[in-house]
Amino acid sequence: MSRTLPTEDPSRLGPFELTGRLTETPAGIVYRGTDPHGREITLAVLNQGAADDAAARDRFRAAILAEPLDRAPPDGATAIVGAEPAGPAPWVATLHEPGSRGAERFLAPVLLDGPPPGAGRSRAPLFQPYWLGSRDPALTRIGSLRDLVRDRSIASTVLAVAALLVAIAVLLLVLYACRPATDQQQLPTPSPTPTSGTPTPTPTPTSGTPTPTRSGTPPPTPSDGGGQGAGGDA
Repeated sequence: MSRTLPTEDPSRLGPFELTGRLTETPAGIVYRGTDPHGREITLAVLNQGAADDAAARDRFRAAILAEPLDRAPPDGATAIVGAEPAGPAPWVATLHEPGSRGAERFLAPVLLDGPPPGAGRSRAPLFQPYWLGSRDPALTRIGSLRDLVRDRSIASTVLAVAALLVAIAVLLLVLYACRPATDQQQLPTPSPTPTSGTPTPTPTPTSGTPTPTRSGTPPPTPSDGGGQGAGGDA
């Protein structure tokens, strides 16, 4: 029978929803949950000490790869439906069937309690892992559901502030682009300069200069004056 899921544990891992803890071993924790199709599953995840040990991670990964995916092995164990042996919190999920071995079987090779599933019988080394006794689940690195919600809220706030700053920057650019056109309209229009084809106006006579007038008698010509002079002399 599973226990209630602690608040520090996430309610989802991969595509699986976790509903409670089934058991705990020195190598990790076994959860109970459901898959996207509503089937009951068991999920085993390494604790922090085992996840920090490269050799322990390799033994866990080798045990998972030794069995086919979505096909039950012939030894009465349940089929693997999902696994993530290379993540920050390595885990494997299998279908849950009463009386059958579930995901907990993959924690035994991590502790060197026996050979990996599918391997022959061999004698385990006479030593214990240095991290034996670690009880902190590696899932704390992923963060609880409340941490995920908080991170999403912070990310949404940051995106909103960034969008506001971009909008302000675009508005300032538009105002700056319109400013030269406004200044150009306020400048006075220069008067046109005369070109070479335009005639130059003549100066207007001033009051000191006599203005020639026309009369009915034409002025004497030099020839008439010469004749009068000659007659007088005679």
